[in-house]
Amino acid sequence: MRYHQKFVGSYWRQDWLDGWELIYKRPAGKQGDIINEFEAVYDGLENVWEWLLSPLRNGDYETAPRKLAVAYNGPEVVDFRIYHIDDNDILRGRLVLGYRAC
Repeated sequence: MRYHQKFVGSYWRQDWLDGWELIYKRPAGKQGDIINEFEAVYDGLENVWEWLLSPLRNGDYETAPRKLAVAYNGPEVVDFRIYHIDDNDILRGRLVLGYRAC
């Protein structure tokens, strides 16, 4: 949360945290399977791929799942969570967080 506070600076308010809802947490020790984890929490998963691919402008729907797998499926990812955030002001959407052990 300190990063969020730093990001929004003087606009940060404690009640913004009320809009953070944990919708998925990977069980400790479970091997990552980002595609199935996303399917469990996203309606319209194809929209997620479209959003991830839009900067590439190539329509290659095979690319997005591979990129996510590289980032989040490895055994070094020891904490993985997906939050729904809505501060009723600026932030609204899903936040995907992964922590890698060094």
